[in-house]
Amino acid sequence: VDPSATLRDDSLATKVARGYPARVVPKWAGVVLTTADTQRDGYYYVTRAWGANERSRQIDRGRVPDLAALERATIGRPPYAVDGWPDERMPVARVYIDAGGGSSGEGGDRSLTDMVYMWCKSRPGRAQPLRGWGGSTAPTAPVQIKKIEHKPHGEARSPYDVSLMWVDTHYFKDVLSGLMQPAEKGADERWELCSGLAGASEFSLHMTSERKNIDRRTGAIAWMTLSGRPNHMRDAEVYQLAAARWL
Repeated sequence: VDPSATLRDDSLATKVARGYPARVVPKWAGVVLTTADTQRDGYYYVTRAWGANERSRQIDRGRVPDLAALERATIGRPPYAVDGWPDERMPVARVYIDAGGGSSGEGGDRSLTDMVYMWCKSRPGRAQPLRGWGGSTAPTAPVQIKKIEHKPHGEARSPYDVSLMWVDTHYFKDVLSGLMQPAEKGADERWELCSGLAGASEFSLHMTSERKNIDRRTGAIAWMTLSGRPNHMRDAEVYQLAAARWL
């Protein structure tokens, strides 16, 4: 599949039309993961059930205003039912959250990055901060975890260590672009969507917000956001691929 192709809304509609139930884990799945994109107006999250050969199904998604609400919607929520197994339940194993910068009203002068780091550190094994690779050199792997020292901005607090996941977003955006296209005739879907979740039109808007093009400033071929289009849910889906690859 040409990763520069713009996904059409009806491609997503075809996947939704398969009628998989929302908030139900398919019986072939072995783990449930949540990823979240951090913005000043809240946290956009996607929850997927993952099985063998990187097959996955989105079972939940949404936007919440703060980290407390994100926890209630993910690692703090009751486990999901498992399709075909009435006595089985599967919880969200871990939430991976973008540690993007900026300031937030809910934390006063604390940066969003600091808030995310501290939230994750207080939930070891259940929450993992991540960032897109922004170095001047190419990353050595699509996803990697490294320990960094974080100095809280503008505060008289001591630096602290953070175990941070670095994600090659350009690589995983290429992967996601191929997975979002309808499967070829006779092939199994590997990237599935459920039906029955609110905000379907908003999700489609986010997922069709980028295309690969030539950056006029640098001349490089890169993923670029279409003017005026939000892409936060798409970023959360990119993080899903990185999180699953790391497992």
